[in-house]
Amino acid sequence: MHRKIFKNNRRFLLVCFIIFTCLTGCSGIGRQQDTGNESALEEIELSEDAKSETAGQREQSGADDEDEKVSSGEICVYVCGQVKHPGVYRLDAGSRICDAIRLAGGLTGKAASVSVNQAEKMQDGQQIYIPSKKEATNNNGASEKTEGVAEGGSSSGSTNTQGTSGKVNINTAGKEELMTLTGIGEARAQAIIKYREIKGRFGSKEQLKEVEGIKDGIYGKLEDQIEI
Repeated sequence: MHRKIFKNNRRFLLVCFIIFTCLTGCSGIGRQQDTGNESALEEIELSEDAKSETAGQREQSGADDEDEKVSSGEICVYVCGQVKHPGVYRLDAGSRICDAIRLAGGLTGKAASVSVNQAEKMQDGQQIYIPSKKEATNNNGASEKTEGVAEGGSSSGSTNTQGTSGKVNINTAGKEELMTLTGIGEARAQAIIKYREIKGRFGSKEQLKEVEGIKDGIYGKLEDQIEI
């Protein structure tokens, strides 16, 4: 009787041991699988981060190279006046004024082509203004009158030329020349040029007061310095 009970207990203990061993082994395998999965996920994330960083570096490097190329190999110039398509154009460094005129659609029928040295090399940021034949004629006439006064010393000639000698023509002057006027900085000079592009030539000196930023106070200071 005792032997039978002991034998049954041994079997029960053996079964329990086997079950415990199985449970312990499954738990260990599960932990190993979880650890393996976590490691794999970390490796994937690190790989993706590395790829993103490399792509970002390549894009930045490409942008820097492009900026350097533009700054060293190209120039931007503003072509206006008597051309068919006024505007800002980008050309190769070392280009000449004739190249900019060609990009702007060529000269209009009113252009005074001989008034501009089309073989001149341009610089970045330069403004190329093509005057009309009428403007060129008026400017040449004023120059001839001034030369006549200097040579002949005529008092009547002197009276006639005082209105134009040494003054800035607000219809033809570029930004740098406009900035020589009293009270005219870069912003107001640009505003004058923009007004000419939209409205055309100034019909009178007083019309300058229609430009943004130029009121009676500023106009009063530069009125004697300008002409049309």
